[in-house]
Amino acid sequence: MSHMDGLRDSDIANIPAELGGEKVVLGFDGYVDRIREIVNDGPDQEISRRVHHLAELGEQISAAARAERSLLLKWTTPNRRVGGHTCHISRVLEQLAYDPVMIGMFGQPPNEIFREDFRGSELESLGDPAYTDAIEFDDWKFMLTEAGGMQFLDWTTLSEEVGFDRLATHLDGAALLSIGYWAEISDLHSILEGLHEELLPSLDSPPKHVLVDPGNIGKRPNSVVQRGGEMLSRLDEQVPVTVSANQFETEDIAALSGSTGGDRSQMETAAKARAELGVTRFVTHRATRSVLVTDSEQVSIGVPQTDNPVSTTGVGDYFNAGIIMGLILELPPHETVALGNAIAGYFVRQGSIPTTEDLNSFLRSYSIENWRT
Repeated sequence: MSHMDGLRDSDIANIPAELGGEKVVLGFDGYVDRIREIVNDGPDQEISRRVHHLAELGEQISAAARAERSLLLKWTTPNRRVGGHTCHISRVLEQLAYDPVMIGMFGQPPNEIFREDFRGSELESLGDPAYTDAIEFDDWKFMLTEAGGMQFLDWTTLSEEVGFDRLATHLDGAALLSIGYWAEISDLHSILEGLHEELLPSLDSPPKHVLVDPGNIGKRPNSVVQRGGEMLSRLDEQVPVTVSANQFETEDIAALSGSTGGDRSQMETAAKARAELGVTRFVTHRATRSVLVTDSEQVSIGVPQTDNPVSTTGVGDYFNAGIIMGLILELPPHETVALGNAIAGYFVRQGSIPTTEDLNSFLRSYSIENWRT
């Protein structure tokens, strides 16, 4: 078993000069994100000041509740974009020359905003997208979502909307299948069962990896999550499964058997979550450190810090894009986690997706000094 707090300089930039070419299938969500900023009027009501921290919003809400009065907030919409697991990861993979196949909620027929943003990807729409108002602050974000077709998604819907044969064509020869978000899919268990029992056995060349992002899994009943976990464990016998989650999602999964963990470390919590689901690999990330555990390896890599984030919406998906690339490239665990941190770190600083040159430059500057807390 290994545990790494930092890396040698020679380990940092082990990324091929030419990336891409592999087919990656992503599903099954689809969001239209309206990026919002809360503003307060200045003394003369002509100059507005952006609210920079989530705690400031909380204080305004608490003050209104104590005063037993309504609260009117003003916001601006500096950006509107498609989002969610499928879109965010496809955006990275397109930029880095992979071939994404997107199966998700894009509208019937696919809305123009999806068709414009993903001209280089193949789109298969299953239903209506969800709409999310993402209120961004310098530290965190506050999101309000109007559910779309994911709340009605199961194996029957998926196989009928796409067609079993067409779905098989998409997955045959794919390097990886990525699924998100578990918490938002009404019946992930039936989808995993359909893949395990019907689809994967019919393929000549099934995907080499499956990655699952649980999303806000804590809002689902434990019995539902445990049932999905049992199916993930069975699927893992066919194709290695990686679950990638943030700190709070990891804690929720680790507590499925009733143990809250108390003062468990991040590494211990990730190991417990992996055991709960019975999967090959569990990855967890938080603001300062990312961890990957298998049955034989444990790695912990510090996240590069910045005092001036440009964008944080979707950063977990951009992290997952790096994990996906690491799996496809068959990088060792510590480099896989570093690649996730690097793509997420670049996006947080620039608000855009790195090119191969940008990514290698970021990795070279991501030295052992800032890989430690």
